[in-house]
Formats: sequence, C-alpha cells, structure tokens
Amino acid sequence: VVREVVAGSIEDPDGPRPCRVVSLPTAGTSEQFAQPAALPLLRRQVADVLGSEAPIHLDRLARTVAAAWQVTRVTERVRERVRGALPAT
Repeated sequence: VVREVVAGSIEDPDGPRPCRVVSLPTAGTSEQFAQPAALPLLRRQVADVLGSEAPIHLDRLARTVAAAWQVTRVTERVRERVRGALPAT
C-alpha cells in the first residue's frame, strides 16, 4: 500500500518574516572551544544567535557557534557542548 502525504501549509497570522542570519566574530580555537573557561562566552553566543534566529534547529545553532571557534565539523561532541550552553528556559 502506497500512501501519499500531502503537506498542508499553515499560514502565519503575522505574515512572512525575514530570516535574520547571525555571523559571530572569531572567538578562539577549536581547542579553546572545549575548555571549561569558554562556557560563559558560549552562553552569550548561543543567546545572541537565539535572540536573532529562533526558532532554530540545534544543528544550525551548533554550526553557527562552532564556526566562531574555528570548528569545522559539527560532531555529537560539538552538539553536546552547544546544548550545554543553552539557557534553562
């Protein structure tokens, strides 16, 4: 049995909104990214990206933050590091 899935569109009552893309300045090296001392800056970066781009997928958030630390591959370890910098709310 083959089922066809038709995606319905949900209209935003406020209309389309422009996508804001954040580009973070270089923050350090990939080695510094993993250090505990980087956590306060990581939290600020995550908050900055979320403030402009939310809602956002974790992978996009991780890529944006990791790029500022010269991290070229977003691995599970990188995702966990960014996840650990998310605000509690």
